[in-house]
Amino acid sequence: MQAIKNDGVVSSFFTYTGPSDDNPWDEIDIEILGKDTTKVQLNYYTNGQGNHEKMIDLGFDSSLEYHTYGFDWQPNYIAWYIDGKEVYRATENIPKTAGKIMMNAWPGKTVDDWLKAYNGNTPLTARYQWVTYKNSPKNGGNNNNNQNPWQPQQTTQTTTQGWQQPVTTTQAQVNVQNNGMNKNATMVSDFTTGNAGDFFASDGWTNGKPFDCWWYKQNAQIKGDHLELSVDRKWTNDSNPDWNPAYSGGEFRTNNFYHYGYYETSMKAIKNDGVVSSFFTYTGPSDNNPWDEIDIEILGKDTTKVQLNYYTNGVGNHEKMIDLGFDSSQEYHRYGFDWQPSYIAWYIDGKEVYRAYDNIPKTPGKIMMNAWPGKTVDDWLKAYNGKTPLTAYYQWVTYNKQ
Repeated sequence: MQAIKNDGVVSSFFTYTGPSDDNPWDEIDIEILGKDTTKVQLNYYTNGQGNHEKMIDLGFDSSLEYHTYGFDWQPNYIAWYIDGKEVYRATENIPKTAGKIMMNAWPGKTVDDWLKAYNGNTPLTARYQWVTYKNSPKNGGNNNNNQNPWQPQQTTQTTTQGWQQPVTTTQAQVNVQNNGMNKNATMVSDFTTGNAGDFFASDGWTNGKPFDCWWYKQNAQIKGDHLELSVDRKWTNDSNPDWNPAYSGGEFRTNNFYHYGYYETSMKAIKNDGVVSSFFTYTGPSDNNPWDEIDIEILGKDTTKVQLNYYTNGVGNHEKMIDLGFDSSQEYHRYGFDWQPSYIAWYIDGKEVYRAYDNIPKTPGKIMMNAWPGKTVDDWLKAYNGKTPLTAYYQWVTYNKQ
């Protein structure tokens, strides 16, 4: 769409049904107000109840050229997209009634406080190139729920205008291996090739409580077509006056810091009480930064679940436990998260499972994975029985800047 620039006028794209269809008034709106075409107003009505207006800065003038505007309407949310990138999501009192897809251009009267006064200028024209609708989950994917918006989906839909399902990286630009790895991501560390990529092994230190391990590079080894992070016996006489762990653990971390974008790994976790297998971003005082962290942790006491969490300037307590529907210790699965300024969305095998909006981390961090036994946290992990060796397996890690 290319919108009209003129006070008092609206250019729109929306769904609507109401009394004229013998239905309740359900509507989902994308409206560009001609008084300021650098913004778009989003809104929706459920059985006549509105007042969900959200004004979004576009970062461009919508009257000067064509841009794509879309929304993904699902039973439990509406997500709006501009040029394939999600800009807002609503989750309360979502419309339920099927509607007609509509566009219109119109001048307003008695709404000068909203649109400004219309000056009578004619003709004024809004332009549209195409409209599409896909009766499926977001991005036209084959799974039963939300798809990862940063991974390509199995679809061949394309047009000369460059239309794709609402993803930031289009299908044609991404080459995905059979194991799900995005080969065209901004950073690719493919352990199946025998190389560590941007990662190195932590060696010769301990994190302190509650990690009952020292990190040693021999616990973080690429063997054959995968990385192994192992919990094992302690290899040296290293000691610490404040905290003296009894075991060794494996940890891989990147040399570089990464910020907003989509992070993903292929992992097979450890099944054993008292042990954690993880994938996360972290920065903190050791980097002269605030403690910002985004976590995916599989607790060995129940490998049919995953715990999600994050910290912003040291403030956590955002834990969310998700049922996986499979045993993560039996085979490889993909675990990822999309970190953006206004939200974090976590994905399992390309399907979104949870999203957080409050107090989102802001500081770039290193990408990390580790396997470790806990101490003094039996209520969280259950007691560790001292069994060694225990190994978590990783095939690859990718980061895609978005």
